[in-house]
Amino acid sequence: MKLFIWGDESDTLTEVESKTLDRLSLARETEHHVFRFAPGSPAAREIEDIAAEQEQAYEKLKALFGYELPEKIEYLLTASPEENGAVLGELFGGEGAYPINGFSIAPKYVFAAYDDQVKCVGCHEVTHLFSYALCMPKSQFLSEGLAMYTDGAFWGKPNDRWVKAFLKDGRYVPLCELISDESFFAHPTEITYPIAGAFVAFLIEKLGAKRFLQEVYPSDMPLLENLGRCLDIHKDQIEAAFHAAVLAGETP
Repeated sequence: MKLFIWGDESDTLTEVESKTLDRLSLARETEHHVFRFAPGSPAAREIEDIAAEQEQAYEKLKALFGYELPEKIEYLLTASPEENGAVLGELFGGEGAYPINGFSIAPKYVFAAYDDQVKCVGCHEVTHLFSYALCMPKSQFLSEGLAMYTDGAFWGKPNDRWVKAFLKDGRYVPLCELISDESFFAHPTEITYPIAGAFVAFLIEKLGAKRFLQEVYPSDMPLLENLGRCLDIHKDQIEAAFHAAVLAGETP
């Protein structure tokens, strides 16, 4: 998940960050990150492993996007998804939001739950920060799909394997619904996110990462119309081509 902070809301972010950093009093700085965490926490015990994994993820994303971020990432290793939900509530001036493993805020913040059950590390939230440097997402389906593509899997199972299962058991959600932001978030994330990740993998396999990032991700054109142009097929044939690629095992 990602959030965009604009205008006066940045003051709210500063206040919430200050409250969070009061609890996350320890820091570990690397080439591309500043990790902040609480004394005695699971993150404190495993910070060297976390730092190594996130630096590896950063290098992977730098190669994919072709650039580095202008500032070091502030990676805030919070106590739990519930704490992240409380932070979201403070950001928007309401009651604590639903528990959430992680979220990112442009241009450099990641709030990541890290406890004995949830370890929010890897590419996903950092991918959102890299994508913000390209453009603010015009499609949440593509935004989450790109982050899921860099993850490669959901709950340890490859994205395309989830889609194969959805196609067989009837849980698959058509692209025409997913490209609507309202509809995308109306469906369960355990269905929409793997589909989005597998679809972005399909597009990158067909177009290459450079064309996807230059011609698809930032485009203002209606998504299926633009994809038909890029893929040189009629827009009504895109979904069938995606299904065929998934069922044939062509997606990475």
